[in-house]
Amino acid sequence: MGNRLCVSLLMLVLSLCAIGSPSADPSRRRPYGPKRGITLGPSAGWITGEEIDSGATTGVDLTYFHKIRFPLYFWGSAGARVWVWDQTVPVLPYVETGLSLLLASVGVGYALGLHHPSGAIHHVSLITGLNAPLWSPKKRHLFYLQAYYRPTWDVSHMPGSPVHEIGGYLKWCLGYMR
Repeated sequence: MGNRLCVSLLMLVLSLCAIGSPSADPSRRRPYGPKRGITLGPSAGWITGEEIDSGATTGVDLTYFHKIRFPLYFWGSAGARVWVWDQTVPVLPYVETGLSLLLASVGVGYALGLHHPSGAIHHVSLITGLNAPLWSPKKRHLFYLQAYYRPTWDVSHMPGSPVHEIGGYLKWCLGYMR
């Protein structure tokens, strides 16, 4: 089963790369995928760590993306997450940036914790995600699910172990060809 899945994914990646590769004749080139666009959607997940109890997380995310060269995209996000555990409800506005290669994304981020009595707490995070298209009602519009893993470190009170977050985004994508 595992080998069949690997071969299927490899064939999908190779076929998408072949579709998007430039033709020898410039007049016959067809752009593949949007040149840039925005995505918007909610997130839900689970957090755990050595220094906190496990709890739920939810949020909202707005992302801008720009094609570098198919299949590589640059993206930047802004949003807010809410961590819920032990009667504590911290709000974390954040910014993230990274790269996407077909269905996989990696990036780094910064969040500002607005829940500590002594002031704001600064957080740094890494993020990895896998995108799964769900539905495309019309050209250049797409609903997709992004499963993610995000370790987050509190850099205000170093050293410390990360908070581990795993979850998913449900995003609506609006892409622009020009």
